[in-house]
Amino acid sequence: MKSIETIGIAGFGPMGQLMKQHMLPNAKILISDPGLPKSKDNVLAINLSACDAVLLTVPAQNLQGVLKDVIVPPKVKSSWDEIDPSIKAGWVDPLIIDACSVKMFPEKVVETIDPDFPQLLHCHPLFGPQSTKDGLEGKTVIVTKKQGEKAEAILDFWQNERGLDIVEMTAEEHDREMAKIQAVTFVLGRLANQAGLGQLKDSALATFSSSIAGELALLDAAHSEALLETIVAFNPFVKTEILKLEQSLWQLESLCMKGGMALAGVGLLL
Repeated sequence: MKSIETIGIAGFGPMGQLMKQHMLPNAKILISDPGLPKSKDNVLAINLSACDAVLLTVPAQNLQGVLKDVIVPPKVKSSWDEIDPSIKAGWVDPLIIDACSVKMFPEKVVETIDPDFPQLLHCHPLFGPQSTKDGLEGKTVIVTKKQGEKAEAILDFWQNERGLDIVEMTAEEHDREMAKIQAVTFVLGRLANQAGLGQLKDSALATFSSSIAGELALLDAAHSEALLETIVAFNPFVKTEILKLEQSLWQLESLCMKGGMALAGVGLLL
């Protein structure tokens, strides 16, 4: 892909590694991840701004700092004529590929830095390393915003070379639906894990429903705290879903209280 010869990857966890292996065209790769040992291929985020494209697979809480490093603000660009005109003449804005699990927050962060930034691809691959062992074909990528020829080139590559299904929607539509589909699932997984259902998955007393809950517990154990925080804390629609769960728990607690007197009458009230 001639327009993308160098790619910077900010955050080289499981998703960054997956995208490097399967979803990026042949190109020179630079990595910026403070959690990895320093090397000539692991650089500061600001160095990624000179790449043709920058893939962001960092937690949402780190997104703003990284974007401020890789997007040159308009005020800085406007001053280049005074400092060195050749710098501005030779500069090409990188394609920002945001693969965060929430979409409204990254879009707003980019807008606060440069509302007219020309090269953008806000997307959410609905898969991860565990679900792509048999390949990417048929898997879905949600796209909430695309701007520029480089974004179109990447999407064509994903569709035609990798067999991915591209589904377009607004960032708000994505976050509203993911507040239920993804965030509630992660919250239930956390509750199931804290209840110890993962360890009871293979119990002789396990039922079909408890096995499903056990799978959710194992999901919670498998993902990082940073991913949970991104999905729950940075989606503005999740709080409403949490309140619904809290209300359901209060209703269940009232059922426990309802049977309290009967349990106490036979000495079973704990």
